[in-house]
Amino acid sequence: MAAGYAGKENPTLESTVDIHVQNRVSLIRSKYVFDPDRPFNPMDLARKAQFFTFDVITEIGFGESTGDLVADEGLHGHVKTMQDSLMLVGVAVATGLFRFLQIPWVSNMLFRDDDKTGPGKLIGDCKR
Repeated sequence: MAAGYAGKENPTLESTVDIHVQNRVSLIRSKYVFDPDRPFNPMDLARKAQFFTFDVITEIGFGESTGDLVADEGLHGHVKTMQDSLMLVGVAVATGLFRFLQIPWVSNMLFRDDDKTGPGKLIGDCKR
């Protein structure tokens, strides 16, 4: 049997995930469960999954979550950045430019860690 990731170097891994699962449940109960005294508010489950994922990953990786799930919005533009990046990767793969974009001087020219938006902003936020 192959050894996998056990999370042994992070003793708070499970409790961190538990906190964000509870945040997700609280958000759903407070804003998206039907209440006849409130207008109907449909929930975009995919968007909430992205917020949850970013909050968990950033807290595990950097010790502090982005707070997107609790705020119920993309506070730092990371979700939009990932969507834009996936679009760029899709176009690059479809047109054969993917290998070209992997050349360090090309990617450094396109994405800088002091960018205000896009993949560069995400790279810069991860370095801080």
